[in-house]
Amino acid sequence: MQPMNENPTVLCVLGMHRSGTSAIAKGIESWSVSLGDQLIGAGPDNPRGYWEDHEVVAINQILLERCNLRWNEARLLSREEVLAAADAGLVQRATTLFQDRCESWGLWGFKDPRTLRTLPFWLEVADTAGIELRFLWALRHPAEVVASLAARNAMDPIRSQFMWAAHWLPFLSLLQGRKNAVLRFSELFQDPATALHSIALCLGYEIREELLPSYQKEFLQASLHHHHCPDDTDLLAPIARLYQALNAIHLTPSAAFWEQWQSLYSDFSVWGPVCALLDQETDWRRRRRGRLWKLTHGKIH
Repeated sequence: MQPMNENPTVLCVLGMHRSGTSAIAKGIESWSVSLGDQLIGAGPDNPRGYWEDHEVVAINQILLERCNLRWNEARLLSREEVLAAADAGLVQRATTLFQDRCESWGLWGFKDPRTLRTLPFWLEVADTAGIELRFLWALRHPAEVVASLAARNAMDPIRSQFMWAAHWLPFLSLLQGRKNAVLRFSELFQDPATALHSIALCLGYEIREELLPSYQKEFLQASLHHHHCPDDTDLLAPIARLYQALNAIHLTPSAAFWEQWQSLYSDFSVWGPVCALLDQETDWRRRRRGRLWKLTHGKIH
C-alpha cells in the first residue's frame, strides 16, 4: 500500500502496438504493482492476455474517435486536439478511475498502446487529481514492430513505420521532469531479473524476488518474442534517427536526450502531410470496401 502522507502513484506502461507492452506490463506485478481485476480478455494475437484495463481502453477509444483517428492511422495529433476531445464527463470518468483503482489496489498500473496518442489527457487528469504518474517505456526495434503488424494485420511497412513515429513523437517531451525508465523488449528476454531490478530501482519501486520465478518460467517464454531483427535492419531515414535516439537511452532519458528529441520532432514535422495522406488512402479503401459490400450483399430489387 502507498504511504498515507504521499500522493497516490500510478505506473503507466507506454509503447507502440506490438512492442511487447503486454509482457512488460505483466512483469511490473513483481514490483507489487497491480494491474487490477477489470482486464479485457485474451485474444488470438495475445493468448496470454493484453493486461489492459477495460476502462482505460474505453476512455482512450472515445478520445481517438473524437479526434477522428483510428488505431492504425499515422496522422500526428496535437496536444490541443487531444485536450479539446475531452469534455467534463470524460475527465470525471478518468478521475474516478484513478481514485477507485488506487483505493482498491494501492499501487496500480495500466497499459494501452493508445495512451501514447492520448497522453496529454492523462497527464492533465492526473495532475489535477493529485496523482503522480510514472512511466515505463516499452521499446522494441521498429522493424520488429513492422514485421508483427504485417503478420497480424497485413499492414504496409511504410505505414507501420510512420505509425510508429506518430505514437512516439508528439507527446514524449511532456514527460520531461517526471519519473521515466526505458525497457527494451529484447532485454526482457535476455535477462529479465536484471532488467526488472534496474528499472524498478530507477522508478522507485521494490521488487519482490519470490514473484520473479513464476513470471520468468511460466509467463515469459521465448515464443512471445517473434520477428527478431538486428539493429542495423533498414528503416526509413527519419524513423531510424528516432529509434537511434530512443535506443541510446540508458535506463532514463538525459537532458541531452530531451534536447535532441525536440530537434527530431521539429525535423519530422515536414513528414506530417505524408502521414495524413497515408490516412486518407486508408479511408478511401475503407469507403471503397463499403461500396463493394453493398454491391455484393445489398438487396436485389
